[in-house]
Amino acid sequence: MIKKRIAEPDYDFEVRHTLGKELIDKVFFSSELSIIKCTRGSAVILINSHLIDLGVNDFLLLSEGMLFKVINCSDEFSITTCRFSFQFMNEVYANVNNRVVSVFFDTQVLRSELNLEELDLTFRQICILNQNENHTYRHKLALNYIINFIYHEMV
Repeated sequence: MIKKRIAEPDYDFEVRHTLGKELIDKVFFSSELSIIKCTRGSAVILINSHLIDLGVNDFLLLSEGMLFKVINCSDEFSITTCRFSFQFMNEVYANVNNRVVSVFFDTQVLRSELNLEELDLTFRQICILNQNENHTYRHKLALNYIINFIYHEMV
């Protein structure tokens, strides 16, 4: 029997680790918000007809409705992806101002040479929280982590 808390929103998130060779020449349509971190290697990626170089420790933000394709990549290329459901993002959008929401509708690469320590820490917290499915406040913590990520990214 699955326990549901009263008034608990039906939103979720997932974290996935993927090797680049599994992605090469496949086209993906983003139906959710995704934060992608390049954990090893490098790649050339096509996002809605824009070529983007992605290197180790770079972040890439994808919003709903974007096409994503890995054109080529190094042998060791791998990524970690945090994907957030549409319902989850509606909750995020309700808790941030409109100027912040517009960040997700531009394809952005956050380069590792910038000071991304706080973003990386928040990203790792999301990944760790994903593993703890029984945490009483999992959804609330995830919501706050992604809002923190958004505001840190805006700096």
